[in-house]
Amino acid sequence: MGDDAVRDYLHKKEPRGFWEACVNPFTRLDGWATMGWGALVVAGTVAVAVLGRVHYDGVMDMHVGAGAKPVAFAAEAILDWLIVALLFWGAAAIFSKSKPKPRALDFFGMLGIGRLPFLLAGILWIPSLLGGLMGPLTTTLMSAQSQPNQLMTHLMAVPGIGWFFAGLAATMVIFAWGLVLNFFAVKEASGMETGPAVAVFAVGTILAEIASKVAVIAVIVHLK
Repeated sequence: MGDDAVRDYLHKKEPRGFWEACVNPFTRLDGWATMGWGALVVAGTVAVAVLGRVHYDGVMDMHVGAGAKPVAFAAEAILDWLIVALLFWGAAAIFSKSKPKPRALDFFGMLGIGRLPFLLAGILWIPSLLGGLMGPLTTTLMSAQSQPNQLMTHLMAVPGIGWFFAGLAATMVIFAWGLVLNFFAVKEASGMETGPAVAVFAVGTILAEIASKVAVIAVIVHLK
């Protein structure tokens, strides 16, 4: 199927299925409405980061339980959004052939919405849910260091360990959804054809991850 056919299908006016809407809701959003939803998702991510002590230490990374000041948790979530939006907006300004040129408003809004899977993953690992398993699991792993051959036996004895592994599997699925959702955010905001959009998204995601790691380290060091 050619790019024109794909674009016509994605922009068709007929009702679309639930799964299609989950991976590409951006054909139904535009301008300030997109920005409003994106800002709401980012605000929710900041709240989860601060209240749940979730480190969004990379645009495609997340850790729970590590100590830091609340402002550092909030800064990480905001930096991830700003970096990925600015980077892809800049890339689109260079590589997109659409007229008029892509708008910053669309990138900040759509890539704000693109943070939704990471918001949901953060909720999943807050202390009152799966995050509460991290303490007992860490204690078990430390105590099992002297008996590495008994590691699996010790792990299976941790209360709720089944939920922990189920949560890991669910988190991987959520992150995969995040990749797909963000790809369509970049494609729709930039107006690029599928081939160039894939290349820009692949390279841009790697660069954004590196840039966010550096920015997060700088923030943590500054706020200690």
